[in-house]
Amino acid sequence: MKFREFLFDWRNEISKVEHEGRMGCLGIPPFETKRLKLRSDAKGIKDVFADQIAFERLIEKISSLDPKTWDRQQKAPKQTMIEIIDELIKFTEI
Repeated sequence: MKFREFLFDWRNEISKVEHEGRMGCLGIPPFETKRLKLRSDAKGIKDVFADQIAFERLIEKISSLDPKTWDRQQKAPKQTMIEIIDELIKFTEI
């Protein structure tokens, strides 16, 4: 499933970030690009899952993150992103 490949690639990209903040793949422009792709791809496959509501909630969970406020969140952005992507990877196991 290409969607899972996208998730694994994104997770790997994020896991390589050494310095968190607004730089690199956790920066605002790269995150926005990935978020748009995630939402677009998710629309095309959501019917595959029995629990579409749970799938949509996970997509919304990652889509609602705002890189502009990451410095005010309790968890580090890198860890937050990895945890949500891991949830999506687990959910999409077939």
